[in-house]
Amino acid sequence: GPDPACAAAIADKKKMCGDSFAAIAAALEAGTITEAEAKEQYATAHEECKAEGDKIGKACAGPKGPKPPSFMAKMFGPGPDHGPDPACAAAIADKKKMCGDSFAAIAAALEAGTITEAEAKEQYATAHEECKAEGDKIGKACAGPKGPKLPSFMA
Repeated sequence: GPDPACAAAIADKKKMCGDSFAAIAAALEAGTITEAEAKEQYATAHEECKAEGDKIGKACAGPKGPKPPSFMAKMFGPGPDHGPDPACAAAIADKKKMCGDSFAAIAAALEAGTITEAEAKEQYATAHEECKAEGDKIGKACAGPKGPKLPSFMA
């Protein structure tokens, strides 16, 4: 299975990014932050998630193969003897892209004024649910005999 430091880095990123986006959406919905503050916080959270992705690249590079240039290269790079199962790796990469893209697109639309704050809240809630579902897919894809089942995305 994947190296424990690598698996921990992936789990940390999923939890940190999920928690950050969920907390901002909840604060916006509760009215404790303004739309402008939410946009700023989403931008910060997005950058932090990117930084966590870099940590995963480092933690998952290991001595078994060449150091990948990025998290995505790691996911589609070296053979199966290096890092997680390909189905698991693909599920993680899909989720990272889908969730990151969804949140970024909503933030951009809100900033551009093409959607209202209410529509953004609704879309964030939907994206949050879709990310949770992707997390469940990762759990199934990564649960193989090689290692422990990764926690659900929002656990």
